[in-house]
Amino acid sequence: MKGLIKFLIAAGVIVLLGTAALYAIREWRYRNDPEYQVVKNFQELERRYAEDQYGGETPEETLRLFIDALKKEDVDLATKYFVIDEQKKWRNELLIIKEKGLLDEMVKDLERPREKKPLIENTDNRFNYFIYNDDNILAVVIDIARGPNGKWKILDL
Repeated sequence: MKGLIKFLIAAGVIVLLGTAALYAIREWRYRNDPEYQVVKNFQELERRYAEDQYGGETPEETLRLFIDALKKEDVDLATKYFVIDEQKKWRNELLIIKEKGLLDEMVKDLERPREKKPLIENTDNRFNYFIYNDDNILAVVIDIARGPNGKWKILDL
């Protein structure tokens, strides 16, 4: 009888260890799967967008905050008014503009009268602002959209 109990315990331990090993292998494969990595990265980006508190309640407020940051020559703050995916790119662009001493010119251009149009008719989640120079030639297009957290962010300019 003792031998049978020892055998059953040993068999149970082997089954338990085997199950744990199979689970660990499956979990390791899953975590290293490219699809899992894409989903994980997407979820992280979604989280960052939801927690992002920079941007205005209206497109105009976001543009005003962006321009105010540029007036203060605060490139890091100005960059935060862009969508997260574009912040690194625009930080570099704005640093170059600052190094060349052109931030004041950029501010003057952005403060010109602008024409606001929805990107898609009858929608209110994304707009383009068109800014024209003195010769009435299109100088700047600002693409701005409402994020998942309700804040307005600059997509491109």
